Amino acid sequence: MGMKMVRVRQATCIRCNYAWLPRKPGRPTKCPGCFDGDWDKKRIYRKKGTGKKRAGKKGKKA
Repeated sequence: MGMKMVRVRQATCIRCNYAWLPRKPGRPTKCPGCFDGDWDKKRIYRKKGTGKKRAGKKGKKA
């Protein structure tokens, strides 16, 4: 019996910098270090005060 060469690609989380070897081929569903599903996407930060303000509940008056 001969040996079989298998190429495994190491996955690295951009958010927590955790590196691991996936069990299955393809894109892992989440990072095992931080359990984030968007482990391969850069985090987007919003500046404070630029978002929409939340309105109070409508229809109820005291």
